[in-house]
Amino acid sequence: MQWGQIKTLFILSFLILDLFLLQQFLGKQDENLEQIEESTPAEEQLALENIDYSEIPEEQEDIAFINGSRAEFSEEDMAAIESIEGITPKVHNNTLLHAQFNDPIPLEDDDSSEEIMDKVDDYLIYSDQYAYWGKNDEHNVLLFFQKNNNRTIYFNESGLLMFLVEGGNITGYYQTRLGNIESENEKTELVQPISAVYQLYDNGDIASGDKITDMVVGYHSKTKTNKEDPTGIQVFAPTWKITVNNEEIYFVNATEGKVLDIEEDEFILDTMETVEASIPPEEEEENPAPGESIESDDTNE
Repeated sequence: MQWGQIKTLFILSFLILDLFLLQQFLGKQDENLEQIEESTPAEEQLALENIDYSEIPEEQEDIAFINGSRAEFSEEDMAAIESIEGITPKVHNNTLLHAQFNDPIPLEDDDSSEEIMDKVDDYLIYSDQYAYWGKNDEHNVLLFFQKNNNRTIYFNESGLLMFLVEGGNITGYYQTRLGNIESENEKTELVQPISAVYQLYDNGDIASGDKITDMVVGYHSKTKTNKEDPTGIQVFAPTWKITVNNEEIYFVNATEGKVLDIEEDEFILDTMETVEASIPPEEEEENPAPGESIESDDTNE
């Protein structure tokens, strides 16, 4: 065999060896990339801070924005309200129901959401459309928020059921309802659960040793209800509700990843201001007698 042929054979052998080694190297790189994908920087940082996020969903499917407006109570609604025994109702501007209980309903400190709803269910219309939020002791109210497709619409004055509490008794309620709720045509890719939790950490809302005890998607609107035109259309974005240590609750916009500044006390005060603005001054001094026929006040007339 000539030396030129031997040299060519060596060159081909080294090329084959180089290709083999290159294939091995690329395979190792793929494995490293997979390991990086399995453990994200957010997960690593939360783990270093000993933040327990084991209860969060693994992932979240895409969800569409929804839109809707405050509904007017129809003639059928009026008839249903008027037929309820035990309340003195009044409807303002066709969109706000104020009902007073003829006999206040006792409220126990340890009543569950189901027990509270059982006590008041017979005095409501559309009761199945609302989810219990909680009791605010400072303002003596119980809050229920409207639902859409089993997802709660958080802190919106146009989809609210608010019970008034005095001396340990439920004395009445205000009710508004969102209607004509529609989903946008296209679903939106959401910020995944681990990223939303990391946003809370990055924002300083959670710290070392905290535990995420619940995490669900609902809806929230950036814009407040227009007091001059409460029936205007609102857009509601998918929103993460994140509970920490079974106590603190935070909200993260599920499309932008921003932590939302939602204050319960501020919401209640704004709602009461809107309620007062909806009731003519002369009616604030009057209490309709029990059993009096329901009336609808439309200030636009």
